[in-house]
Amino acid sequence: SLVDGKATCLAAPGDEYVIYLPSGRKVTVDLSSAKAPLKARWYDPRTGRFGKPIAVVGGVRRSFLAPDKRDWVLHVARSAASREKDDR
Repeated sequence: SLVDGKATCLAAPGDEYVIYLPSGRKVTVDLSSAKAPLKARWYDPRTGRFGKPIAVVGGVRRSFLAPDKRDWVLHVARSAASREKDDR
């Protein structure tokens, strides 16, 4: 599994991960397929707003702590710079 606990994950492993946490808390995501730098952002489904991006290194399992105990979505994707390199 790409995530632990009660989280649900949709992913294109190595490129993009969308994780839903029904009750906040901590989630561990398996980013071992991601070889390029990633950016993570929390999405608040109540307001429709994203938080500030967090630089993330791929190739390992990484834990993220939700902003509070309500439901949240974590979006993790390859950074724009790493996508541009692949397009060349």
